[in-house]
Amino acid sequence: MLTPEMFMDENTVLIEERDEEIAVLKAEIDLLKQEKLNLKNQTESMQEDNDQLTAKNKKWIAKLDEEIEKNAQNVIDLTQQIKSLQE
Repeated sequence: MLTPEMFMDENTVLIEERDEEIAVLKAEIDLLKQEKLNLKNQTESMQEDNDQLTAKNKKWIAKLDEEIEKNAQNVIDLTQQIKSLQE
């Protein structure tokens, strides 16, 4: 037969088990929160790097476009010189 003391002891054990499970879950949640924060920081850092690289790429593209334009004019000039020399 189940006495009140046995019932209390059984409930106490169940409560302690649940408390341990809750503590484990809280620890897992804390780890996941920390991992989420780390990933967020990494993402922000990578976004900053990406923004900087994008700006550098735009500068390089602008410089290359200038060089192409300058060299295109040089090719036109040289072509005209060759034609005039051939005449």
